[in-house]
Amino acid sequence: MSSNTGIATSDGRVWEEHRNFANKMIRTLGIGKRLGESIVLDQVESFTNHLRAQCEIQKDGRYNGLEENLSLCAFNILWNFMSGSTFSYTDAHIKEILKGTRLQMKAAEQTGPWNFSIGAQSVLIYILKFS
Repeated sequence: MSSNTGIATSDGRVWEEHRNFANKMIRTLGIGKRLGESIVLDQVESFTNHLRAQCEIQKDGRYNGLEENLSLCAFNILWNFMSGSTFSYTDAHIKEILKGTRLQMKAAEQTGPWNFSIGAQSVLIYILKFS
């Protein structure tokens, strides 16, 4: 049974209230402002530089890590807003965390959103250990 809390695990009116609060806080932190724009642009530049470097390493020009590194790019944007720091694209710890998060989200699709909220809490604790 869902506790109907949080954005990922709520629905209806509660979800709308949480979404509106989250949007308000995100705007307050700088998304949609010049500061937010520069953070996003810096991260996109880091991502494309990493992608170019990885494609040069591959003999056939193919690159298999697109999903995990695109996830890290998006995560770094949000993490930079919250903490002022980012993770390297070669950081094995954060790649493991994001892999676990993707698995949690897939499990939540199949078994319900309450599993995601439990996993999200443990992922956040793990991230804070290494940041």
